[in-house]
Parts: sequence; C-alpha cells; structure tokens
Amino acid sequence: DNTIGLTNLFTRDVPISHDGDGGDFSSWTEVVKDSGVENLTIMSSGYGVENPTELLGSTLMLGWINYIQRSQQFDIILIDTPPSLGFPDSSVLANSLGAKMILIIRAGKTRRDLTLRLIERFSQIKVDIAGVVLNQVNPRDENMYGYDYTLYYAD
Repeated sequence: DNTIGLTNLFTRDVPISHDGDGGDFSSWTEVVKDSGVENLTIMSSGYGVENPTELLGSTLMLGWINYIQRSQQFDIILIDTPPSLGFPDSSVLANSLGAKMILIIRAGKTRRDLTLRLIERFSQIKVDIAGVVLNQVNPRDENMYGYDYTLYYAD
C-alpha cells in the first residue's frame, strides 16, 4: 500500500505535532510501516505528486530528514530513488542533504560508459559515492570474475 508515505508529510495529510524547534511537523511515525524484518522500518513514497524532484530538494525535506535523525530511532536512513541515469531525484536529494550515494549497478545490463558518466556527474556536484552494489550477478557467468585494472588507471 503506497497511499501513505513521504508525500503525506509534505502535504500534512497526517496528524500535526510540534517538533520542539518552532515548526509544526506532521507525525512521521504515522507514515512508517513495519517491514516484517527485525530492525527494518519502511516509509514508502506515498501518493504521486507532480513535482517530486522539487519536493526532494526542498528545505521541508531537509527538515524532515534532520527531524527523523534527531529522533535517534534509526542507525541508518537509506533513501531509494529512481534510476540516476534517467531521473534527477538522486542527485538533487544527495546534494541537498549532503548525503553519500550507494550506486546500484545491474550486472550485464548497465553500460560501463554510462556508469562512469554518472560517477563523473556526482563528482562534479560534490556528491560522495560510498560504494557500489552489483546486483543480478549470474554466478555461472565466468566472465564476471576477471580483473580489469583499466578503471583504476584511466585518465
């Protein structure tokens, strides 16, 4: 069910409570869901909006993230965004929050040149890449386990 989530916090479609810093925030606990996995809580995106990138880069988004971090209920906050090559959401969000990125690369599908271009784009806007996850790796594909030093020595 994606009818309740992050967008509800922006539109205040959940009960209002005071954040203690002079601003009113809707109760973020109303929009999180138990994942069924121990120590993993999920907040979905909520209903669709016309300007999602604008919302993600807003001071209200920064306020929500800071507010949730100050709650000290979470050790790590991961924000899943649409693919970085096709949508600006991840760049805007990482830049406005000062967050580090974890790139998810699909084995055998995401082209290397596009991945390198994406890394360069993040570098230009001063977004740190904390790591890369290579998913959908076929363990039977012998070509996936060779070494290639060209990335390390490329100009």
